[in-house]
Amino acid sequence: MSDVKPRTSAGYSSEVTAACERALVTLMGAFGTLSDTIRLVGGLAPRYIIGGEPPEVPEHAGTSDVDVVLNLAVITEGENYADLATQLEAVGFRSTMDKSSLARWKWTLQVDNLPITVEFLRDAAGAKLTKAVPIDGENVTAMPIPHAGIAHEWFIEHVIEADHIFGGNVRTKIRVIDAVGFLILKALAVKSRMQPKDSADLIYVLENAGDIDHVANLFVEKFLSGQHEQALIDGLEAMDEMFVSRGRRENWEMGGPQWYGEFHYKNASEDERITAQRYAAGLVGSLLGAIKAKRREARRASLKATRMATEGDPA
Repeated sequence: MSDVKPRTSAGYSSEVTAACERALVTLMGAFGTLSDTIRLVGGLAPRYIIGGEPPEVPEHAGTSDVDVVLNLAVITEGENYADLATQLEAVGFRSTMDKSSLARWKWTLQVDNLPITVEFLRDAAGAKLTKAVPIDGENVTAMPIPHAGIAHEWFIEHVIEADHIFGGNVRTKIRVIDAVGFLILKALAVKSRMQPKDSADLIYVLENAGDIDHVANLFVEKFLSGQHEQALIDGLEAMDEMFVSRGRRENWEMGGPQWYGEFHYKNASEDERITAQRYAAGLVGSLLGAIKAKRREARRASLKATRMATEGDPA
């Protein structure tokens, strides 16, 4: 994920976002049979998570790069990364650093004279968060991100159409992190990076993925599945920490709502910006409250079912 991102929506454009989509299509081709192991996360994902086009749904701000999570266990069992680096270079990708550097997790593709960066990420389990990890040599590396591995199980499939870098329109199936996974990773990003775009992306998906009751049910279903419980806990704690006050300030004054207001309402009146910040804080607060209530209800239902089964057992 890029170190420096525009802090307001004015720094993003549909032209650059379309170029990112072309870079993604080209990347999928470079991965060949391993393309199904890639999971799209980051700022390009919301348009596919939500689906639809304006005016059916509000337009997303877009993105300036492409973030993908690699499944190292699967990939290293098949083709090796030296071959992958060669394939990336064959379609025009260039590493931002030389082959001796661990920073080869960022690769750039020129799309209509726009430099589009693709960033390779991996789950942080067992790795230092500040250091890219070489895989099968140093031709390609991947940056560890906390709980990024949830994207391998929690994803949706989407078919996109875009022009390949070498020409010709291509239809490509991509696997995109789902709404819950996206909200978890974005909440952690808001906490760690404190970037307005992360807050804006989180609110965009939360407000367009369905009503609060529906999204809360999605979270509870994940908890009940038993998968990635710590990721859910950490992500919800990050939302609470960045969007909900503990009494010293109003919720809308917390970092998350403030950065959301900065991203969309930097040049608006103070009243408009504060109204937007109140909206963002209220939305996240409502989600957290609904999840808590529904989890409590699910636990009561489980206890009741267990008690009835025990009382009904002749033994």
